[in-house]
Amino acid sequence: MKTRKVFLSMLVAVIVMIVATGCSSTSNSQPDSKSDKTETAKTSKEEMYVTKTVNKIDMKIVNVKTTENGKGDKNLVTLEMKFTNNDVAEVGVGAYDFTMKAKDKTYKVSANGSTFGDAFQPGKTLEGKVSFEIPKSIKNAKLSYTPEKKELAEWDIVIPEAK
Repeated sequence: MKTRKVFLSMLVAVIVMIVATGCSSTSNSQPDSKSDKTETAKTSKEEMYVTKTVNKIDMKIVNVKTTENGKGDKNLVTLEMKFTNNDVAEVGVGAYDFTMKAKDKTYKVSANGSTFGDAFQPGKTLEGKVSFEIPKSIKNAKLSYTPEKKELAEWDIVIPEAK
């Protein structure tokens, strides 16, 4: 009986060692530095803005783009946004629910740029763009979700150079 216990213990130890060795495989190949940089850039851009959840709606800034307004004194900053309805009922979100704050001034949505507004069903996604006309000197701002003049979420935005 004692020999059987010793044999079983040794068998279990060998199996554990084999499983542990199989799970911890290491690769000696070096990753391609170009694809590694692309992966890092893609990840950092996607993770640049945190998803905020307000009233069971996930809100995400997907991209920020800057263009000149044509007059030369201001830039048109356009934010691509994505919303997911996690509620059990239809919800609505619109561009005019957002404001941009920079250097002690609040900017409203520009009529010269892109806007969106719609109601969407539970589990569905809404994508849209919202634009603000701001002075060229502004490099950082805060985007605020302010439906009915009540701020419910805020993102720090880095304003890219106009292209």
